Amino acid sequence: YLDAFIRQHEMRSTLWVVMEYCALGSTLDMMRRQGAALDEGVIQWVVASVLRGLEYMHTERKAIHRDMKAANVLITAAGDVKLADLGVAAQLFNTMSKRGTMIGTPHWMAPETLGQLADDGKYDAKVDVWGLGITAIELAQMGPPFAETKQIFKVMMAIVNGPPPTLPESHAASPLFRDFLAAALVKDAADRPSTTALLKHKFVSTKAAKKLAPVAALAQSYLAAREAEATAEKQ
Repeated sequence: YLDAFIRQHEMRSTLWVVMEYCALGSTLDMMRRQGAALDEGVIQWVVASVLRGLEYMHTERKAIHRDMKAANVLITAAGDVKLADLGVAAQLFNTMSKRGTMIGTPHWMAPETLGQLADDGKYDAKVDVWGLGITAIELAQMGPPFAETKQIFKVMMAIVNGPPPTLPESHAASPLFRDFLAAALVKDAADRPSTTALLKHKFVSTKAAKKLAPVAALAQSYLAAREAEATAEKQ
């Protein structure tokens, strides 16, 4: 965010946060507007950018995001990727490397956050790696695994007791994308890579993952359409 301040609103003091304007909204907004999932090239750019942001949070800020999902990944008019909704982010200190509270959105939560796989029910920054893996699936199919399951308890049990989620075999995903998902979605947190290690995966380290063009093209297309609508309304 850019700044924050307290001001009166509706007869009470409220916190106002001034944020950078992201013209395209979230990646969830993008999918809903086009009525389709994102292309794999766009997913590569988004995932690589988010991974770099998470690495900064984990290593420099000593913090965990804890609520990774498409709705919390914003895109600017230039196609840059921004992490949002840090309201549930937890600070990590040198003397305390794990958290013990269960916070997040159930479908995207790592198994250890449910308190059954981690030592003493605690977890560390690797929960964001799992969340990013689920988000990548969400971007590819317009929804997270178990989205059709409405009972939260059943979703939680499937995350804890079922195999790691992946894309259906019928989905046209590249072997590299599937391998990235397998690397990120390791149920045992001890064996799951950190953000720093995952950044070395070819899916996010190749030239394709560093090309802004696919996202920038979507941005320009959307902005042009919105400008055309505004012009039509004025006439």
